[in-house]
Amino acid sequence: MPTKNFDPHDPFDLVGTVIPSEDGVDGVEEMARALVSEYLTMGWDPDVIYDLFKKPQYRGPNIIYRQMGEEYVRNLIADERESHRAMMARILGESVLEEV
Repeated sequence: MPTKNFDPHDPFDLVGTVIPSEDGVDGVEEMARALVSEYLTMGWDPDVIYDLFKKPQYRGPNIIYRQMGEEYVRNLIADERESHRAMMARILGESVLEEV
């Protein structure tokens, strides 16, 4: 429960802001890709990421799961995982990834 009144100049107050997307850009897909990419970068297992999308407590991922469906989320995770793996191969070299 908040113990103080909202101050619009307080830099530590959380404030939600709607950011309009460009014409022709699917904002839901962009958000989904960003979420999956972030979790992969932190080293999360793809199955754990998928489970997170199914949990209503995680509103953003769960909205994507409900709107787009299971197959979409699984394909998105697989696509982002391959992109992440390719990026890591460029950075670390293919031989390092084979050892992991």
